[in-house]
Amino acid sequence: MARLDRLTRAAKEAAQIGAAIGREFSYEILALVAQRNEAELRAALDQLCDAGLVFCQGTPPQATVSFKHALVRDAAYGSLLRARRQQLNACIASALEAEFPEIADKQPERLAQYCAEGAETEKAVAYWVEAGRQSVARHAMIEAVAQARKGLSVLEALPDSPGRWHQELKLQSVLGGALNASVGAAAPETKQAYVRVRILGERIGDNSAMVAALSGLAAHHAQRCELTAHQQVAADLLRLGENDNDIACRLQGHRSMGASLYWLGEFRASLDHFERALSLYVPEAHRPMIPVVGFDARSVALSYSSCVLFILGYPDRALSRSRQALSWARELNYPHALVHALSSISVYNMLRGAGTEAKETLDEQIALATEHRISFWMPFANLMLGRVLAERGELTRGLALSRKSFADMSATHQALFRPFNLALIAQSCACAGRIDEALDLLANALETVERSGERQSEAELHRLKGEYASCASQQRDEAEDCLARAISVAQRQSAKMFELRAAMSMARLWRDQGKRDEARELLAPVYGWFTEGFDTLDLKEAKALLDELAA
Repeated sequence: MARLDRLTRAAKEAAQIGAAIGREFSYEILALVAQRNEAELRAALDQLCDAGLVFCQGTPPQATVSFKHALVRDAAYGSLLRARRQQLNACIASALEAEFPEIADKQPERLAQYCAEGAETEKAVAYWVEAGRQSVARHAMIEAVAQARKGLSVLEALPDSPGRWHQELKLQSVLGGALNASVGAAAPETKQAYVRVRILGERIGDNSAMVAALSGLAAHHAQRCELTAHQQVAADLLRLGENDNDIACRLQGHRSMGASLYWLGEFRASLDHFERALSLYVPEAHRPMIPVVGFDARSVALSYSSCVLFILGYPDRALSRSRQALSWARELNYPHALVHALSSISVYNMLRGAGTEAKETLDEQIALATEHRISFWMPFANLMLGRVLAERGELTRGLALSRKSFADMSATHQALFRPFNLALIAQSCACAGRIDEALDLLANALETVERSGERQSEAELHRLKGEYASCASQQRDEAEDCLARAISVAQRQSAKMFELRAAMSMARLWRDQGKRDEARELLAPVYGWFTEGFDTLDLKEAKALLDELAA
C-alpha cells in the first residue's frame, strides 16, 4: 500500500482500475475505462512496471498487464472507496459489452461479477443465468451449481416482483438440473431446488417449468424409494399433460409412471407406459430437456423397458431394446444421460446373468462417472461390479466391494434397488459358502419389500431364499414353501422369466426327492409358454432339466 501511495495519482488510478478488471487485464480495456490520453496512460503504466508492481507483456495497445502478486492487486482494489468501486465495475461491464461482445458471450460469469460489484443487479443475475447454462452445456455441473447459487445470492437485492420470479425460475432450473447431475436426485438440496421451480412455475403459469420441476421431484422420490410420493408426482404429470394437451408433460408422466410401476412389480402396466412415452418422444423438442431434468426420457424408457421385457419373458426383444438404449444414449453425447443409461443396462445384464456384458457396461459407467465427477452413481455401479467379481471367483474382493458400496449408498440417501442389491450380496455370500449370511440378507431384503413396496425383485428373493434354505440344515423344511411363494408372486406379476427360474428351482428340489414326474409337469408348461430367447441361459438350463427329467 505504501508503494502504491508513492506513485503519481495517474499511476495509482491505473493500478486501481486494473485491480477492478482483474489479476490480469488488457491495455485496451484499461484505456477504455481510464479515459486518459495515451501518453499519460503509458507513463502511468511505465511507473507501475518500474515499481515492480505489474508485469507488461507486449507493446501497447496490444499489451497484456498482470499484477506481480495477488496481494498487490488486493491492496489496490482495497484502496477504492465503495462508490468508486461500484462506478468502476459498472464502467468495465459497459465497456466489455460495447467493445468486446465476444467476452460477454463466452465469459458471462466475468460480466456477472462486474455487474454485481457495480450494483447492476438485474444484469448480474442475467449473466449468472447464462453462465450456468453454458457450464451445463459443457457438462461442468459443479461450476453450474456455484454460478446458479451466486445468481440467487445477488437476486436477493431485488424487490419481490414478477420480474424477479422469472429470473429466479431460470436460476433454480439451472441449479436443479446441475444438482441432479452432480450430487444426485436423492440429495435434499436437489429437492429444494425443484420444489422452488414448481412454486415459481405455478405462480407464473409456466408449463415447461412445471414439467422440469415435477420430473426432478419424481427422480428425487424414486432415488429415496418414496414410491407413493413418486407415483403421485407421475400422476400429476399425466393430469397436467392431459388438461393442457402438453406433449412434453405427458411424455415425462408416462416415463415416470412406467418406472413407478416397474418398481412396484406391475410389469405389464409398466411396459405400456414406457411404450407410450417412446411414441410421444420427438428428439428436436425433447432433447433440450436433458440439462434441466438430468436425464433423457427416451433413453430411460428404452433402458428400463429392456429390464421389463426380460422379466415378462421376451428376452430377444429385451436384448434389442437394450442395444437401442445404449446406441441412443451414445448419440445424445451427454455424459450424465449416458451414465444413467449404462446403469439401467447394467441392471438388465445382471438380471439376465450376463456377467461379461455387465462388467463392460459397469467399467464404462465408472470411467465416465469418474471423468465427469458424477460421484453419486459410483456406489451402485461398484456394488454390481462386486457381484460380477465374486461370480468370477474373486470372492473376498467382490464381497468387500459390494458391502462397502451398499453402505456408501445408504449414506447418500439412495434407497432405491435396496432389495435387488441385498440379493446380489446374498448371492456372493452363497458362492463363498456363507449360507446363513445369505439367508439373513434375504430376510432383510424381504422386510424392505414389505416396508417400501419396492417389489420388482420379490419373486427372485423368495426363490433364492428357497434355494439357500434347502442347503441349510435348520431351514430345509422351508425351502418348498419359499419356492411356491416365488412361483405365486411371479405369476401374479406376469413375470414369466422369474416364474421359469422358480419352477426350475422347485423341479430340482422335487427331482432330488424322487418326484420326477411332478417336477416335469410343473416345469414343462412354463417352458412351453416361451416363444423366443431359446439361446439364453435360463431357457437353455430349463430345456436341459426337462430332458433330464424325461430320461
